[in-house]
Amino acid sequence: MAANTGSGEDATTRICWFGHTCHGELEELGLQVDIDLHRAIPRIARVRVHGRRLGCCYFQFGRDDTAIDLRGVTVHREPIFKGVATSDGTIENQRVGSLYLNLRLLAPDRDDGKGLQPI
Repeated sequence: MAANTGSGEDATTRICWFGHTCHGELEELGLQVDIDLHRAIPRIARVRVHGRRLGCCYFQFGRDDTAIDLRGVTVHREPIFKGVATSDGTIENQRVGSLYLNLRLLAPDRDDGKGLQPI
């Protein structure tokens, strides 16, 4: 996973397992990313973002999570935003950059013997 924002760029690599939340942090940006992949729906990854700073960061429409279809695309680019509530209760969204995810499923013959496969 990687991100580029007005604050800079950062990248990290994680091995994730079916049925376990995979935690990653882009420390330079103060951005935490959680990825869930379930064996029942192996081609869909659920991704959540959390920022250390108030109002940052989230996906489009104020969502802190999104679903990514792993079929057909190698690198997934998700815009990330920050914002603060205004006096009328709305949120002013400001695009701060993009989160890039390169998720790939390893072949079933790469099973670790516990029924888990890294992505």
